[in-house]
Amino acid sequence: MWSIYYHSINLPTLRRSVLELVQAPTGEAPPLLRLVPLSDAVNTVLKAGNGAHGRQARLLRLQALRKLAGMGLANPAYREWLSKKPHSDTELISRINEAGKAVDLLAERVWEEFKLGLPITALRIMAPPEANTFLDEALVLSASCAPVATTCVACYSPRGAAGGEPITTVTAGCYVRRDMDCLAKAFDPRSWHTCSSAAFTKSQRVTYSSATKTFTDVPTIPGDIGNPWTGYLEERVVVGGDADLQNWLQITFQTLPSVRVDYHLFKSGDFSIPAFFIANENENVVVDEGHLLAEPSTDPTYPAGDNWKRIELVKTVRFVDLTDLPGSNPWNIDPGEVLNYWAPVLISEWLESGTQGAVCCHNC
Repeated sequence: MWSIYYHSINLPTLRRSVLELVQAPTGEAPPLLRLVPLSDAVNTVLKAGNGAHGRQARLLRLQALRKLAGMGLANPAYREWLSKKPHSDTELISRINEAGKAVDLLAERVWEEFKLGLPITALRIMAPPEANTFLDEALVLSASCAPVATTCVACYSPRGAAGGEPITTVTAGCYVRRDMDCLAKAFDPRSWHTCSSAAFTKSQRVTYSSATKTFTDVPTIPGDIGNPWTGYLEERVVVGGDADLQNWLQITFQTLPSVRVDYHLFKSGDFSIPAFFIANENENVVVDEGHLLAEPSTDPTYPAGDNWKRIELVKTVRFVDLTDLPGSNPWNIDPGEVLNYWAPVLISEWLESGTQGAVCCHNC
């Protein structure tokens, strides 16, 4: 449910913070999360994405349906079973019913947008573990560009970074039927802000002067997107609607023998996270590295001869410690490490969106 909510607010036309502060009684600390009914989040996804953002919205709807169907909410019989469980009260039953209506509309919308040929009635009788396999089968048979066999795994190590500090590595993947030159254009770091505009507000190639310690934008030559290059990139990233982070990365982008982007942190910049009362801090990460890879598939289910490519995104992040205070509770939790505690969730949602959204960027 968190994932559906995240995607519902992470569209450029409907941006608002998932960590919106709400008014609390005088003298009480305001809660950091404003939760909404799942049906509201699904309806937001349904309404989103006209014009330039239509492609991204369609893929987000597909992501939402994957998760909801995998939880059994596309199956009316399963929803009825949930409603009859002993702990179900009137309010819970009402919310399950409202969410079910929204999920039914979402499934119909996905079937229409991706022109799926298999009967939608089959999805509605699928057990939760089988739903995504059925969706993949329907997508493989369609002519639409869409990722299949999607995966996303987060590895959080509380003492894995240098100095015994927390660090997170997320690996996301999928298969897509797409030409390699199209994937090169989508994965070129200069395309990140157009192919994943919900996450990137800027992805600009720059040069760096060690004498003046300044960066200068490098204009993108028309038609150059998708060609190999090495150098520096300024990125501005939005997470959760209004948290803004700036970094400069060192980039190696190659297109032979596979399309691959390797990156690591060159310099960390400003960041603001209003929900955590963080404004204009001058460093946000101490580790930010990983790669994007597209290569011919070796999976017999998705044969390279049918133009299938394997996609892999890996990102390792350690955020700054916001305070000098050690943990004073029985679990030794350091309040300044709050961003690292959130990292497995937020980075997973971010990479999952990037994997499934960017692979179908560019009409080529």
